[in-house]
Amino acid sequence: MLGWRARWAGLGLVLVWGVTAEGGSMITLLDPSLPIPHVLTRDGQTWAGSQTGDDGLGGRYRAGVVTAIDNPPLWDADYVTGISDDGEVVTGGLPYLGTYSAFRWEAGVMQPLFNPGDDWSYPGAGNSVSADGSVVVGSVGAGGIGLPVFWQGGVRTFLSLPVGDTGGWADGVSADGRTIVGSSYGPDGNHAVVWRDGVVSILPDLPGQAGYPSAMAVSDDGTTIVGAVDTATSYYFVRWVNGNLRFLFNEPVNGFGADGFDVSADGSLAIFNDGRSLIWRDGLGTKTFEDYIEYHYGLSVDAVAPNRIYFGASKMSADGRYFSGVTFDANYTMQWFIVSLDPADFVIPEPSALSLAGLAAVGLWWSRVRSRSGRRDGWA
Repeated sequence: MLGWRARWAGLGLVLVWGVTAEGGSMITLLDPSLPIPHVLTRDGQTWAGSQTGDDGLGGRYRAGVVTAIDNPPLWDADYVTGISDDGEVVTGGLPYLGTYSAFRWEAGVMQPLFNPGDDWSYPGAGNSVSADGSVVVGSVGAGGIGLPVFWQGGVRTFLSLPVGDTGGWADGVSADGRTIVGSSYGPDGNHAVVWRDGVVSILPDLPGQAGYPSAMAVSDDGTTIVGAVDTATSYYFVRWVNGNLRFLFNEPVNGFGADGFDVSADGSLAIFNDGRSLIWRDGLGTKTFEDYIEYHYGLSVDAVAPNRIYFGASKMSADGRYFSGVTFDANYTMQWFIVSLDPADFVIPEPSALSLAGLAAVGLWWSRVRSRSGRRDGWA
């Protein structure tokens, strides 16, 4: 442990390769010695995650320094799912003696979120911690039933379930900790749900769909929620705005499942992964992450990862300017990256926009021709 800690002490960010657009947008490949950026702070400058080696032990990168996330005795590894705005609090899960426990880590102190009688506890899979790090959401299991909970000040509180439901999960929490999203299940099927100040409501499902809806992540103010409906034939990616369902897109079942959800602070951007990395932006619709950064920000993924078979983001900062993800080649050699996007670089080189511009030019030309013809022939 001391040798591993010494290797990380004072380790700065290593820029393996960067491709910069005309402004400040950049793709940065990370040195493998740095922790994997599973989660990003609100400003995108700090991240935390597990380590590729050293038995998966985790760490936090901030201001050029990597701090180890120490595990308690007999806890083997950790998976990180949340980080507070200031980077002081990190949340995730730990395998432990054949079971699993959610954790909250702050200022070098690891706190397993595991109570007597629990069979397991899981952190939320979306944004699992509030902005100030005080509220952690997840689920616990006992007697074969999973129940949605949140932890605050070391105290666990069970969230209420819709009438008739018997279990569920909490996966995301708003910045202020007042809105929690997740799912529940019972005799009449699965539901996507939202808890606002502890009061549970069922979110609308897709009409006529008998599947497994889930709400995964929520915007800062709790008004925009993203998630999916998993059916026998398709994954439907959706967002709920003020409780109203908005269909985003769907794809046939491809064996990958739907995961890697994230949403921006204002709800205008959302990330989904189903074997591809996809991003939805208000006004643009859905694109692959590669297309989004190449066509709209002028970045070249080919220059960074020419032999890739995958290049995708799974998390983003609250303002949608920073993204973390992974690229790998045919040999599944992985390298993690940070993409920073400068709003000044954003353009919309859409065929539809170009077509409209072309039509406008043709219309202007035609009006001039008619005007000249009219004057010549006495029409005007």
